[in-house]
Amino acid sequence: ALARALDTLNEGFRRQTNRLKSIVRPWSARNCPYAGHRILLRRIDNVRGAKGLGHLQLVVPYIDRDDWVCADQCGPLDAVQADPAKSLAYVGQALAFRATKQYDRAVDAASKAITKDPDDVAALVVRGTAYHALKKLDLAKKDFDDAIEHDPKESAAYAGRGRVFLDKKDKKGAMFDFSKALEFGKEDHQTYVARAKLYRRRGDFGNARRDLENAILLRPESAPYHFLLAQTHFDNRNYGPAI
Repeated sequence: ALARALDTLNEGFRRQTNRLKSIVRPWSARNCPYAGHRILLRRIDNVRGAKGLGHLQLVVPYIDRDDWVCADQCGPLDAVQADPAKSLAYVGQALAFRATKQYDRAVDAASKAITKDPDDVAALVVRGTAYHALKKLDLAKKDFDDAIEHDPKESAAYAGRGRVFLDKKDKKGAMFDFSKALEFGKEDHQTYVARAKLYRRRGDFGNARRDLENAILLRPESAPYHFLLAQTHFDNRNYGPAI
C-alpha cells in the first residue's frame, strides 16, 4: 500500500512538473554565455489580446532586472525566432534594448511589433519612451497620443507624454498628464516625483509634500526622494521636518 501511495505521489509530481514546463520554459540557458541566466517566457495562449503595460508581465519575458544584458542578448531574440508572427516578442526585445539604453534598436523592435499589431498599446508606449530618450519629441508624443487613443486608461502613456510636455516647456500639459497617469496607476513613484517638482515650482508645497510622501512609501530606500522632501519642507519654512 505504501509503495502504491508513493507511486501515486510520484506520478502526480511528474504531471505537475510537466504542466509547469508547459506554462513556463527557460530561454536557451544552455547556450547563454552569461552567468546567472534567469529569464523565462510565459506562454500567451490564455491572454491573447491583452493590451497595455499593466498586462505586459503576463505576455512578454519576465526579466530579472539584475541581468538585463542577458535579456538583451538571449531572451527576446529567442522569442522572436520561436514565433516571429507575434508582436509581443518584439515588445520584449524593445524593453530589453531600452533598459540597456540602446534606444535606436528599441525603436526598431517596437516598430516591428506595431507593424504586426498597430493597436499594440505596449509597443506604442515603449517606442514613445525610446523616442523621448532620443530627443525626438514629436514622434514620442504621437506614439503616446496613439496609445491613449487605443486605451484612455493607460497610465504609462500619460506619464510618458507628460515628460514630453515638460521638455517642450508645457507645464500645464505636463501637470494634466501626470495627474491622469496617477489616476490610473498609483504605483508610479517617478510620476509622483515629477508632479511634486511641478507643484514646488508653483509654490504649492502642500501638494508637493504629499506627492513626495507617496513616492517614498513606494520607494522608501530612495535617498534622493527623502532629500527632495526635506528641500520642500525647507522652502516652505518648515524647518523641523526638513531636519
